[in-house]
Amino acid sequence: MGFALPAAIGARIARPDRPVVALLGDGGFSISGLELLTAVRERVRLTVVVFNDGHYGLIRKQQLMATRHAFGTELHNPNFREIAQAAGARYERPGDDAEESLHRAVASHGVTLVEVALRDPGRQRQRVRRVGHALSGRLRKMFSRN
Repeated sequence: MGFALPAAIGARIARPDRPVVALLGDGGFSISGLELLTAVRERVRLTVVVFNDGHYGLIRKQQLMATRHAFGTELHNPNFREIAQAAGARYERPGDDAEESLHRAVASHGVTLVEVALRDPGRQRQRVRRVGHALSGRLRKMFSRN
């Protein structure tokens, strides 16, 4: 947890000719999110997708499965738009236009933070699937050109 962003920066530096997308939850971002500053400073072309559900999601799920109670897993998240702006990164928050938002993010020449809000439990799975399909389609097109 917390490794996706620094690993993506390293992957992009190692292979500058390949698109790189970091996928992480808001809990992972809370651990290493300020590495956005490093990516911007080093002019790393990178898309960072943060799934924001307001919890350490996997830890919460494991606690609920084991004890039917969750403790200490709620997050008080920052405003991700303001974090991106403060770091000098672009910001996207896809709505129903997930494919278009992700297209802009991956095509951008700098660092883009994409926040996928998952606050409505009934729609979480749909949003994750929509974003996942849009992202995989976009990356598949990019990789087939290389």
